[in-house]
Amino acid sequence: MAQHDYVIDNSTGANVRADINQALLAILSNNQGSSDPSTTLAGMLFFDTNNDLMKMRNEANNDFINLFTATGGPAFPVDGTINSVNIGKGANSVTGNTVLGESALDASVSGENNTAIGKNSLTANTTGANNTSVGKDSLYTNTSGSGLTALGQNALFANTDGNNNTAVGANALDANTQGANNVGVGNNALGANTTGILNTAIGRLSLSSNTTGQQNAALGEGALETNDTGDFNTAIGTKALQDATNADYNSAVGYAALTDNTTGTQNTAVGAKALDACTTADNNTAVGYQALTAATGDNNTALGSAAGDVTTTGDNNTSLGYEADPSSNSASNEVTLGNSSVSAIRCQVQTISALSDERDKTDIIDSEDGLDIINLLRPRKFTWAMREPSANDGKTEIGFIAQEIDAALGDKNDYIGAVYKSNPEKLEASYGKFVPILVKAVQELSAKVTALEAG
Repeated sequence: MAQHDYVIDNSTGANVRADINQALLAILSNNQGSSDPSTTLAGMLFFDTNNDLMKMRNEANNDFINLFTATGGPAFPVDGTINSVNIGKGANSVTGNTVLGESALDASVSGENNTAIGKNSLTANTTGANNTSVGKDSLYTNTSGSGLTALGQNALFANTDGNNNTAVGANALDANTQGANNVGVGNNALGANTTGILNTAIGRLSLSSNTTGQQNAALGEGALETNDTGDFNTAIGTKALQDATNADYNSAVGYAALTDNTTGTQNTAVGAKALDACTTADNNTAVGYQALTAATGDNNTALGSAAGDVTTTGDNNTSLGYEADPSSNSASNEVTLGNSSVSAIRCQVQTISALSDERDKTDIIDSEDGLDIINLLRPRKFTWAMREPSANDGKTEIGFIAQEIDAALGDKNDYIGAVYKSNPEKLEASYGKFVPILVKAVQELSAKVTALEAG
């Protein structure tokens, strides 16, 4: 250790050499000493052994600047600006704050435990606390909002006093002002949200148009993309519920499920492209790939791949099974079990009960349709050869021909209903409609037998 005034003695050779060596030793050891050197120049280094600090003389040559400790740590206040980049604890050096970025956390700050990384990050924050902001202009406008996490350029850009929001991705939740408890992950996720609360959006453009809608959940690119004010919707899958604007209480799971829905409410679609053409209809349920894919009517239920896929404007239909479809695209109030290949409908009981309460009927009279109708019917034996491929093709059965029944009944089919004509290209026969007629026929035959026996 050595110090020197850097003035060489005017003395004899040996003394001059010793003085030069002492000056060189002082240079080599950065003027080590327990007190400041007596001779100083701007920019000179000095190692203060009393405080274990490396110092540098300031430009005015009137003081030393602390640089580093003997162990290598910084010996100057870290708060400051380096090449226009703020570093340290930010304005007012508030406890728990961490700053790295140009104009980051540089307002009159009192909020604690904030982290701001990136240009203009948390630049307006004053009382907001426990925020994390990473990215240029992230949480740019925030003043008092707390518990916020913003990761990405412009993430939560406009937030002022909304609390407990999380935004990950460029422009995620960038228009949010007072909305709280929202989560937006992905480019522009919840990008237009202003005051909506309790929304979750994961995926590029998911819920990107939402402004005041609340308690929506969107997972997938473009999920609930155009939702504006709709509430309580759930969309899982790319483009699920993509076109919804102010619809409520819808659930869509699968690629493009309910994708065209705009204002329809209380619909449930599970499966790729399920209910994808539904726009304003309500209370539909579709489970299966392309189930109810073309439906625009209300109160329909379809379970199975392509179930109900012919339905368009029909209402209140139930289609159960693969490709189970009502009689026509506009048919309503039908229940369909299975497709044209179904060969048996099985159940533990043999009959289906139907409403028959007298209190629900009027104009009750005895039917006169009996033997006269039965005698017109032509039981047939036939082999199936359907116009659309079916597993029943080639199968031989006995039964009736719908056109023959229709010809036999004429106008009476209007109230007997043995021939179902919802789709003129596919006439259907309801054999059960003949039960009352068969009972009447048996009664008529019984009367004749009784008369013959009495005769």
